Amino acid sequence: MAADENKARGRYFAMALVRLAGAFLLAIGVLGIMGETTWPNWAVWLALVAGLICIAVIPQRMARRWRTPPE
Repeated sequence: MAADENKARGRYFAMALVRLAGAFLLAIGVLGIMGETTWPNWAVWLALVAGLICIAVIPQRMARRWRTPPE
């Protein structure tokens, strides 16, 4: 049972890390839109979209993939 708990803990932290990276990208995108960075406009929008995807889409897909199959 301890192996299953370690596996679940690792997966939880992986999803949390993806969300954190998404929040970082989102913050960079917002700062870029406000004109606080020297990044090109396309890179700012790319960071914004990638951040939204990392927060909203990827963790759900990870959870769906790792879901315990019904018995």
